[in-house]
Amino acid sequence: MTAAPQLATAPVQLALEQRPEWTDWLRSQLDPQWRAGERDAEQWLFTGDLDSPRTSSSRCRTLRCDAIIRNPASFCNYCRDHRLKSGLPREEFAATFVPDRGQSLRGQVSGQCTITRDGIRCVRPQASNELCVAHTGSFRYHERLGTLDRWLRELVKPITEELICMVPECSGAAMNSRGLCNYHWRAWSAANRANPDPRVPAEQWASAQPPYLAAHQFTLKLLPELLRWEMRYALQQMDQWARVLEPHWVRGITRDLTDARTLLDDTNTARLNKPHQAAVRTLNNLTSAIHTGYALFTGATPADEDVIDLRVLGLRHAASGKRRQYPGTVDLRLIPQLWLRHALRHWVTTARPSTEDFKRTLRAARIASTALASRTDAGHDPAALTFTDASAVVDAFRTALRKDGTPYSSSHRRTLNGMFFQLIDYGRRTGSLDELAGPFTRVPAEHAIRIEEQDEDMLGKAIPEPVIRQLDAHLDTLGTGPTYGCRDIADDARHLLYRTLYTVLRDTGRRPLGSRLPPARLPADPPRPDHADLEQPQTQTPPTPPADHPGHHPGNPCLAGPP
Repeated sequence: MTAAPQLATAPVQLALEQRPEWTDWLRSQLDPQWRAGERDAEQWLFTGDLDSPRTSSSRCRTLRCDAIIRNPASFCNYCRDHRLKSGLPREEFAATFVPDRGQSLRGQVSGQCTITRDGIRCVRPQASNELCVAHTGSFRYHERLGTLDRWLRELVKPITEELICMVPECSGAAMNSRGLCNYHWRAWSAANRANPDPRVPAEQWASAQPPYLAAHQFTLKLLPELLRWEMRYALQQMDQWARVLEPHWVRGITRDLTDARTLLDDTNTARLNKPHQAAVRTLNNLTSAIHTGYALFTGATPADEDVIDLRVLGLRHAASGKRRQYPGTVDLRLIPQLWLRHALRHWVTTARPSTEDFKRTLRAARIASTALASRTDAGHDPAALTFTDASAVVDAFRTALRKDGTPYSSSHRRTLNGMFFQLIDYGRRTGSLDELAGPFTRVPAEHAIRIEEQDEDMLGKAIPEPVIRQLDAHLDTLGTGPTYGCRDIADDARHLLYRTLYTVLRDTGRRPLGSRLPPARLPADPPRPDHADLEQPQTQTPPTPPADHPGHHPGNPCLAGPP
């Protein structure tokens, strides 16, 4: 299995006559309730919920700081620098520090103009020396004439007309009669300097501009119409598998794609001005989602592909049950027998197994494919296979080796054998292997793979003694540092979770990815053979491993899970 960013099934450029239908299809697939509280559909503006664990942005950890930052439970640059100088612990600094920047945050104003007369204060925002733009100009004029004292005493008048920036959805106060806030005033001036002929009026320029975007915001308004709808659809699809939505990376991508034609263009990565790894990953995720949508639009399905994307298919992690987050493609053409390739593809697209079950079944299918390749017809005719061929496949599992040439454990070889024939049984039950010869089947009495005896001295030693001593000396620090996937767990609960998990692993000798503990039984339950419950399949999606799954370890209750 190899990692790859996206499927390459859709054309890079769309035919012009096909664009209207493609746009209509995208609009029909949009969920109006997708992040409804964070999205302004009319302005194409996304404002992430700072309290949601599904959005990466958050407020600065300092209680009295208004800065919005990219990462949760962190400090803004200003507070981080002052904390390092103070030497205070994070918690104490966050609770006691009061920021005094001396200047406003970008996109905000530091305060109201200080000019006051007869109890009435100027409503315009400060620009320089605690004065608004208009009063700053008058101040400098009278200062040059030497009439500053008279101006301050008799002539100055506060401005009472409050203006809001003309840019749609921008809540900033206008700096002057032009009707633009400080941020958009500078942007408009820069645009006119870059293209002075003809000079664009402020009203015309403002109508097409997005508001100032903080770390938790992005807008699709500046994208071409087709790309705008593609991005909206891709974001909705990506949000199903991504752990969190990162608005700052999406904002950078949309800024760099304003001259692109379509998100289906796999060369869009070259348009990124700052190809940070996270930005490239986000763009690849969006591209993968839109390729999948285009395949559905054209009538193609994953069952028709020999290169399949496991994330697009909705495979999930066995332990957490959560949908796969990272892309991963598998080239089924490595299995030359078309009937076996079709059976594997049909199973993964209909049964939706866990990623772990798919990896084991794929490995088993490749071992069986290699064994069948020694036949005269290389195993290409399923109707010609015999019981002898089934025995040859089992013999291949008995001697299966890892990629480094070392033999698999007997329990893992037994699991691979069971997974392959469960795949065959699933294909026969669902009709995808109707042409497969009946004699090609497993007979338990002849095709069993015995579990080798284990060294009792190794039982219960999943964690080496030196590591146990080191961890025991630092129990109070477990789960207190940066952790992944625990955004919605309180710090004290996370610490207790990690400490409890370690204690269980240490005292039982179990491995972190081992099989589940046997279900608890009440005293009234009838007696059952030891470990009988471990002989049941561990998953609900076919093919499910039989009693020879690695979760079944006769005489070894502490070791569980594949090697």
